[in-house]
Amino acid sequence: MFKFILMLRNRLQLHIYFWLLYFSITFFNELFLTSGFINEITFEYFARTFSSEFLLLLIKIGITYFTLYYLLPRWLRSKKKFYEALLIIFFLILFIMAYRIVIQFVTWPYIINYVPELSVQSQVARFFYSFLEIFQLLGVSVAIKLLRLRAKASLLEREFLKEKINSDLVRLKAQIHPHFLFNMLNNVYFLSKNSSPKTTDVIYKMAELLRFMLYESEKKLVILENELRIIKDYIELQQLRFDNKIRIESTINMDQPQAAIAPLVIFPLIENAFKHGVGARCDDSFIILEVFLKNNLLEIKIRNNVIENSVKSSGEGIGQTNIKKQLEILYKDYTFEYGAEKGEYIVYLRINLNSYVDFELFDH
Repeated sequence: MFKFILMLRNRLQLHIYFWLLYFSITFFNELFLTSGFINEITFEYFARTFSSEFLLLLIKIGITYFTLYYLLPRWLRSKKKFYEALLIIFFLILFIMAYRIVIQFVTWPYIINYVPELSVQSQVARFFYSFLEIFQLLGVSVAIKLLRLRAKASLLEREFLKEKINSDLVRLKAQIHPHFLFNMLNNVYFLSKNSSPKTTDVIYKMAELLRFMLYESEKKLVILENELRIIKDYIELQQLRFDNKIRIESTINMDQPQAAIAPLVIFPLIENAFKHGVGARCDDSFIILEVFLKNNLLEIKIRNNVIENSVKSSGEGIGQTNIKKQLEILYKDYTFEYGAEKGEYIVYLRINLNSYVDFELFDH
């Protein structure tokens, strides 16, 4: 309630400032331009001019707000723009006629104490002069109103798209969590079934991974070095499961290990490498990971052997689908390519880390 009152007060102040400025300009013009042939501006003339302009200002305020809060909303909502335009023209003519009547039959005889004799041509000329005066005021007022409406709509659009993007990312990460958890529980089951002494280490590392998934992944950005450390733990978990039978090679060269990256961008690719590259017989399985970072340009290349029909039967998989969608949302400059080639499955990812958008909305 207090916020609403504060907003109402601020809007009221803006309206008051606008009309004070407008009145100051019209009063100054009427006082010094109309009185150009008067040698001396007396206090009486000053008071009469002030009263006349103030009365006309009240009429202009009524015309303006009737247009802004009745005619303009009708025109914006209506599908019959031509009919509404005719209605606006009708009211505009009506306004000007009423405006001229007040000038000629109220302000001149009762405030200015001067009633000039006007020919028909002069009456028509003064009507068009008043038309331009009112039209100019309404033009400025309507333009300000439309700009405010557009700014408000743009802000709402930003908030809506930001919420949509945020919900999309939450949904994508929520898909990764159960997928990862399912795989790791299978690992624990396999080890505990065989009474492996490695079960305790697996559970500990699994807890660390889940902590990262639950807490770090909620952040907008994480440190690249930390994400790679989690990937290293995941690889070690998989090695424990397969008794180090998988050939793992990694090359990491980074000029800035503390660089920031969106969480869970690289991890799904490693998951997929194990999913498609390691089968029941893992003696010949290999995964080669290359990570290079220079001048905030990150390049990642992952190669692994392909189990026959694994890629074809599983399609893109959750990992690749998620990373593609996340990249579309979060980065303006990236390359993501993948495919089988000569018995190997190759994934190439290039990200310009400076192109992170942080829910930025671009001019459209």
